[in-house]
Amino acid sequence: MRGRLLLLTLAACAWGDYRVVTRTPEGGEVTLLGMAEAEARRKAEAYMASACPRGHVILDESEALVGDDSGGNKPATEDLFGHNAQRSAATSTEERRETRLRYRCNP
Repeated sequence: MRGRLLLLTLAACAWGDYRVVTRTPEGGEVTLLGMAEAEARRKAEAYMASACPRGHVILDESEALVGDDSGGNKPATEDLFGHNAQRSAATSTEERRETRLRYRCNP
C-alpha cells in the first residue's frame, strides 16, 4: 500500500503540483513542482484561494536555485605500481530551479 502511495505522489509531482514554502496570516510563498507548470499553477492558485477567503494578490513570481545534480565517471585509481588504472572524466553539473509565487491575502 505504501509503495502505491509513493508512486502516486511521485506521478502527481511529475505532472504538476505545488509545495508551500512559507505561510503567514498575511500570505506566503508556494513553489511549482513537476513538468506540467500549468497544472501546478492551477493547484497552487486553488490552495491560495483556500488560504485567503477574501481573495489574494500574487506579489511576484521568481525562480529559485534549489540545488544541483552532478554526474561523471569515477576518479582516477592507481594500480600496484602507481600507474593510472582508470582515467577520470570531466563531471557535469546541472542547476535545479523552481518557480515560486509570493502572494498576499486581501485584508
